[in-house]
Amino acid sequence: MELLTPKLRFRLNRLRRRWEGWKASLRNTSHEVFTEQKMCPACRALVERHERRCPFCGESLRVIGTGPVARAASRVVPSDIPMTSLLIGVNLLIFTLECMLNRSVPLVFGMRNGVLIRLGSSLPAPILLNPVSPFRGEYWRWVTALFLHAGIVHIGFNMWVLFDVGPVVEQLFGRMKFLLFYLAAGVAGNIFAGYFGQNVVGASGAIMGLIGVLIAYGVRHKTAVAQQMRAQAIRFALYTLVFGFLMAGVSNAAHIGGMAAGFLLALLISDDPPLTETQINFWRGVQWALVALTAVCFVLMARTPLP
Repeated sequence: MELLTPKLRFRLNRLRRRWEGWKASLRNTSHEVFTEQKMCPACRALVERHERRCPFCGESLRVIGTGPVARAASRVVPSDIPMTSLLIGVNLLIFTLECMLNRSVPLVFGMRNGVLIRLGSSLPAPILLNPVSPFRGEYWRWVTALFLHAGIVHIGFNMWVLFDVGPVVEQLFGRMKFLLFYLAAGVAGNIFAGYFGQNVVGASGAIMGLIGVLIAYGVRHKTAVAQQMRAQAIRFALYTLVFGFLMAGVSNAAHIGGMAAGFLLALLISDDPPLTETQINFWRGVQWALVALTAVCFVLMARTPLP
């Protein structure tokens, strides 16, 4: 006669599997905490654990310390923030400012035009180029408009797509090139829409630029994964363009301009990570130049009085 019933044996086996899983997790944590090397998040080089800055690219490697206790805490608190997350955070922060100035939270496209113009919406090219226009020469609007949205649905959809697509492009090309794709494609989309006389806000042109990057990646690489990425990106682009034609207030010109810019840039820029010190310094310089340019555009926005 068996001492263990089938039900009891099942429960014991389940407890045993949980115990083995917990021990495996503990071993992984121990290896993470006591290993002597770590990977630089910028250039992906392996460096010594005690280094506070990467000797190859100068990236800061210390967030809360480098001892075993701090490394154990880093299992919960991440040591670096992806560029995608930073961009989403900036967009949400600026949208909060929009709602405060608007004194309401619009659902779809209800943000007052005066608030959007005050915070830097992109204007039609004839207005920016006209010598007698009060907005003449305010080209910084092509950048600031990327971070403005007209309502909850507008920013919600854009941030959802950015959260879904951004990490893929960032993993393929690295966050320094990712930032270039995002800003350059977004500005190109705003300029293209401006020449069609459209007043544009939103990150959709920049996001469509990332879609263009994935299409170009599938063109350059013939692997099954790359081809699948390209097919999915093309389908998403088609759905977005059809939606833009059907719904009023959506700028397909910004979508097309951004996607074309992202596609061309990804054909010109290799997805290989920078390896030499010269390459790393170059891309770090590009990254900080883009950050500085964006900051300057917002400073100009804040200092420019409305006519």
